[in-house]
Amino acid sequence: MNDAGSPTEPADAGSGGLDKSVIMEVIHAHTGQIKFCYERELQDAPTLKGNLKIHWLIGPDGSVKSVDVIEKSIPNDAVIQCVVGQVKKWKFPAPEGGGDVNVTFPWVFTVAP
Repeated sequence: MNDAGSPTEPADAGSGGLDKSVIMEVIHAHTGQIKFCYERELQDAPTLKGNLKIHWLIGPDGSVKSVDVIEKSIPNDAVIQCVVGQVKKWKFPAPEGGGDVNVTFPWVFTVAP
């Protein structure tokens, strides 16, 4: 089995009115999508590993408005593009107060022993 990294909380959750625990529920609900992005590429590169930190903006309706790569050490653009594409589709609860919420989240991709 491979690990697509699951830190216990976002590196940063902004002030727009969504609790970190709510953000984590959505991230964990989509962990299979992130693992798929990694495991698909792992078939061709069995030693593939690295980190990926992305930032996204959750809009007032809970949709993801933008996604940006902040840091990356995984040498595979297909994994990066896939993760970004998946996060863009995620839906979060509408933030209290109707503002935007900034989230920065790191994933660590490693091959399980």
